[in-house]
Amino acid sequence: MTISSDVRQAGPYLGNGVTVAFPFYFKVFAASELHVVFTDASGIESTLALTTDYTVALNGNQNSNPGGTLTLLVPPAAGTKLTITSNILAVQSIDLTNQGGFYPKVITNAFDRLTIIVQQALNSLGRSIKFPISDSGYNPTLPSSALRKGRVLAFNETTGDPAAGPSIAAVDTVAGASANIGVVATNVANVNTVAGSIGNVNAVGVNIGAVVNASTNMAAIIDAPNQANSAALSAASAALDKNQTSLDRTQTGLDATATAADRVQTDLDKQAAQTAKTDSQTAAANSAASANNAANSVVSQLSTIKTQTETARDQALAGLGAADNSQILAVLMGESSFLMDMIGQGIKELYRYEGVTDPRLVAIEPAVDVLAQGLVDLADLLGVTARAVSGGDIMVRLGTVDNPSISIFGNRNTGFYSPAANQLAVTTGGVQRLLIDASGNHLTGTDNAQTLGSAAKRWSTVYAGTGTINTSDAREKTAVASLTADEIAAAKDLSKEVGTYQFLDSIAAKGNAARHHVGLTVQRAIEIMRLHNLDPMRYGFVCYDIWPEVSIEHPAVAAVPEVLDADGNILEMGTPAQAAWTEVIQTAGDRYSFRYDQLNLFIAAGLNARLAALEPI
Repeated sequence: MTISSDVRQAGPYLGNGVTVAFPFYFKVFAASELHVVFTDASGIESTLALTTDYTVALNGNQNSNPGGTLTLLVPPAAGTKLTITSNILAVQSIDLTNQGGFYPKVITNAFDRLTIIVQQALNSLGRSIKFPISDSGYNPTLPSSALRKGRVLAFNETTGDPAAGPSIAAVDTVAGASANIGVVATNVANVNTVAGSIGNVNAVGVNIGAVVNASTNMAAIIDAPNQANSAALSAASAALDKNQTSLDRTQTGLDATATAADRVQTDLDKQAAQTAKTDSQTAAANSAASANNAANSVVSQLSTIKTQTETARDQALAGLGAADNSQILAVLMGESSFLMDMIGQGIKELYRYEGVTDPRLVAIEPAVDVLAQGLVDLADLLGVTARAVSGGDIMVRLGTVDNPSISIFGNRNTGFYSPAANQLAVTTGGVQRLLIDASGNHLTGTDNAQTLGSAAKRWSTVYAGTGTINTSDAREKTAVASLTADEIAAAKDLSKEVGTYQFLDSIAAKGNAARHHVGLTVQRAIEIMRLHNLDPMRYGFVCYDIWPEVSIEHPAVAAVPEVLDADGNILEMGTPAQAAWTEVIQTAGDRYSFRYDQLNLFIAAGLNARLAALEPI
């Protein structure tokens, strides 16, 4: 096989802290021949090691499907880069003997190896400093190490040849004084003026000593008032010290008074606690008596309610009209609501005064038991009555798109409803998203507006009796244009890349049982399109999707303490505190994909061009 691509580098790939698998599309003979360079956020490069930093899965046929996938053991962080190339040794290991074997595969591999070595050299040369092709008579040899050591690279002002420049220390000195140099350069006119008056400057220098002596005497004069002020400040400080002593004595008296007040407050707190305990017991007894009376009142009504419910059931089973049945159900629901309320009140009173030894509370327990049993009986009657009214199980109203018959609590316009007879629809946010019609067809809520899955949330397999139907109506598209010469050339090269591959997750799950698939990779298609001066993202068969991390921030929940009575009995249960936390429901990532129907037609156009070239004109 020939090596049809001169690309011998993959990347640089940008790290995102998530992706670990990076493809490459050039031929190598072994995984050890890869050269992998990691660039940190500061731009410092380092070479990664096989098995220590990464693993490699080579494609099965390096001739028809060159390259493979490099998988890092640790995902590169955002701001870093990863570059993959090859480092095949420049040696010749093929030995052809007289009358020995002359195998095409051996010869092809030898030529491929030479081609790869040339590509590696061109790759390195492409990153080197080169003289313009129009230069002549130059000497590119650098000065010896002894001459260039510790110096910057410069170029001779006459020949332009490389030369040893100033020392690095001198350059650093100039760089450190760059601000001063800038100031001098800005004030060069003033500097020239000073230089022209150098005689006057020297005269100033002679008299500078006298100025210094005068400044010494002036300092003594200035300091005299300070001496006087210092004495006054010392006297004021002594007076302040006396005042502070008096304040300290006053504070001691106040502390003694506060201690006495604390003792008085402690006695008052004890008295208040005793009073609260007595009040709590009195309130418990009164509330228990009230709850007992209410419960006994309800118990006395249960017999009447049960009789009314049985009558309603019998009427419903006898087949009354819909209006009558609706009234019956309304009565039954009202009675059940009343029973539920009374049971809740009774249980609340039992819990609130649990542990209070009062004989009047004992009567509440059997009353609540009777209420509970009454509710069970009523629920059974309600179920029979509802089925009799509806002719089967419980029914709900049809609903509308923004007011569905079955909705989500707190989100009234999201749920299920029936837009017409024998139809079921799903609505979210008051917009129909899915419709199952009377024939069982599953229809989208809005034409050509919703996707089935996404790049981050894919269906694993679609089972269908026939293929998908895609719109190709001439009334909805531009006129079909013939492929350009570059497009035909790219299509021909893409056809050469078709081969077999396996999915990495299938290998991880099934091992050797992972199935082989036919096709090529999107990244390789992108490289080929660009080699032919085409923008791959302008073509519908190339897809790239990126999605962000989606998370829910749960706020911190403060602790709720228990509520106790005066005796330490629990009136209301407390709850522990919970720290704020983040729930990640979707990890950030990206993915390349094909629309294979369009890719296959693109490749078919290239194959057609090949066939046309063989046919007689």
